[in-house]
Amino acid sequence: ISVALRWPRRTNIQMPRMCFSELSTLEFEPPRNEAFPALNLARNAFSEGGDRSIVLNAANEVAVSAFLGGKISFLDISCLTDACLNKLSKESVKTLDDVFIADHRARDFALKILETMKC
Repeated sequence: ISVALRWPRRTNIQMPRMCFSELSTLEFEPPRNEAFPALNLARNAFSEGGDRSIVLNAANEVAVSAFLGGKISFLDISCLTDACLNKLSKESVKTLDDVFIADHRARDFALKILETMKC
């Protein structure tokens, strides 16, 4: 968490390791979907089925790699992933070959979008 909060700087934070068995309570709040658009992308991909989760994962990996390489902004990660999900037709997945095909198709499409980054 500290790495994400301090990105791109890395600092050494002297904190004890968290021991979950020593915590008395944990409190969770509902996620802010507007602030974290990738949550809805993942939920929708899961509920749509077919190759949607594969497309989501492959496009996200391409986008994160582009972000880490300084080619796109952090917010462009979900934009690129969303563009792939919206522009690639949904395909059924019945075999392992179908998984590889969907993954390859999504990665190729994500790389093409990166060339123009109009998502």
